[in-house]
Amino acid sequence: MWISLTVKEPGEIKAAKTQAGIRKVPVSNDLIDRIRKMKQTTEFLFPTRQLSYIRPSEITHKFTKIVRKLNIQGITFHSLRHTNATMLVESNINPKVVQFRLGHSNPVFTLRTYTHNTDKLQNGIAELDLLKMS
Repeated sequence: MWISLTVKEPGEIKAAKTQAGIRKVPVSNDLIDRIRKMKQTTEFLFPTRQLSYIRPSEITHKFTKIVRKLNIQGITFHSLRHTNATMLVESNINPKVVQFRLGHSNPVFTLRTYTHNTDKLQNGIAELDLLKMS
């Protein structure tokens, strides 16, 4: 089982904040194969050189450097969660499934906070044949 980790104090690792954060998240077979090829020697998926965990702040810092180098503005590492949620909704994935994937306890919170109105969603409404629905 994969869980998110929270770092409270240096060297202190805690599990997810809520039960909803402890979950199995389906991933593609390609990703599973890539992970197996990494031949991990630690329980952490992306260990540091000391075979410990990478602090969330380190990931954020590295992501920020990459985004700046590419001259992309207005994108943070956390933005990827919003993008993922929105793309899943655009693909007609059930909001309850999106909620579970993001580890939220309520689908309304997921839809209100993490999904965004896009042209693709608006165009989907325009393409509906409302006359057939009545």
